[in-house]
Amino acid sequence: MPSGATARLAAAVAAAAVALSLPTGAVAGDATCAAPISAQCAASGTASSHADPHLRFAHGGRADFRGVDGTHYALLSAPGVSFAAETRDTDFLLPKPLLVHGSFFTHASWVLRDTSDGTAYGVASSASEVGFEVYALRQPAPVLVSANRGVWTEWVRGRLRAYYKQATLFVRANGWEMNVTRQPIYNPVQGPSRWRLDIAMRVLGGHTGLEAKHGTASETCFAHGLVGQSFDRDDVAVDGATDEYATSADGVAAVTTRAQAEGAIEGVAADYALDGRFGTAFRYSRYTAAPWQLCAHRNVTALRGRKSHRVAIAGGAGAGVRRA
Repeated sequence: MPSGATARLAAAVAAAAVALSLPTGAVAGDATCAAPISAQCAASGTASSHADPHLRFAHGGRADFRGVDGTHYALLSAPGVSFAAETRDTDFLLPKPLLVHGSFFTHASWVLRDTSDGTAYGVASSASEVGFEVYALRQPAPVLVSANRGVWTEWVRGRLRAYYKQATLFVRANGWEMNVTRQPIYNPVQGPSRWRLDIAMRVLGGHTGLEAKHGTASETCFAHGLVGQSFDRDDVAVDGATDEYATSADGVAAVTTRAQAEGAIEGVAADYALDGRFGTAFRYSRYTAAPWQLCAHRNVTALRGRKSHRVAIAGGAGAGVRRA
């Protein structure tokens, strides 16, 4: 006999399932790669996050990441560049029907250093709004310098650029391109937002045609962050912890996500937590480093996840994965 709480949960799932649907052409759990990086999705050197959040690393590894509600995490840290996102707990339905107690990235923020004068700028965007803000990060408090609403809006300062194109905000700075794409949360049940941010990033390493305007990534200071650490040029993919979206043993169609990318990242999730949207300090931060400094790459031999070696696909673009 199911408990009262279990019975109520089952009833709620059954009731919500009546209206359950996905938009035409959508596939639950399908990976995305945000424009304008989409043309490069098959090429090496692109990493991403989609949905609730499923991380895809630069060399093909993958992991799921729940985070802690209301916490900003360092996704990428490199000299003069910090890219972070905030996770928010959200309940939603998948079409089994399956009630998921999960989370999404709902806010993104950047700290970018203008190499011409050393000024730090903060860029912030919410999935709930079309637009972004830019702040000069001064003491005692950030100063708003640009509020951009709607699409086809941009802010440029030297080699720094933020541009909202259609549903995507892309930021280019100091050798990196980082995109967030606004997507609806399908079949939401409870949570602070009905919108999420899917993420894509790539290194500007001399082959994109953007380096003259936005700089080239450091060859000696390896990037870090939850996703950024995978840009270590070793062609080793590491798979970390993932969540199982399956009906529980007592027959209730509900799951709570728990994976924190264990096995695919150095340290633990808490090591990547920031003290706010414009925080840059965490255990593996590279933000204050100079591009010519030596910064260690991840210690891939210490990672416990399943490892693979990426190999070129004969007769086609991009890369495949060969299991070690």
